[in-house]
Amino acid sequence: MNLSYMPEPEVMHSIDELEALPEGQRAEIIDGVLYDMATPSTTHQRLAGVREYWIVDPESRTTIMYVFDNGREESFDLKQYSFDEELRSGIYPDFTIRPANELENR
Repeated sequence: MNLSYMPEPEVMHSIDELEALPEGQRAEIIDGVLYDMATPSTTHQRLAGVREYWIVDPESRTTIMYVFDNGREESFDLKQYSFDEELRSGIYPDFTIRPANELENR
């Protein structure tokens, strides 16, 4: 028995179908199959090896920064900043950015 064989899906989904999903519905197409996806949790981020991520919200002009502590399970720093503040990466200390400047230059 060849366990590495995966049958082709009966229906191949396209990026157009993914983009036509209702607002807020998370999904991914993997090898032509459309999968509903749960919102990633901090556990998901840690298991995936994510050390830091930022959520930038232009509407509220805020940035939320998550920096995970690799030494402790489920431990992370969560900070919220305004667009006018200079942000410094927790894992790349020489990287700084001020979101307001970036938006003005677009």
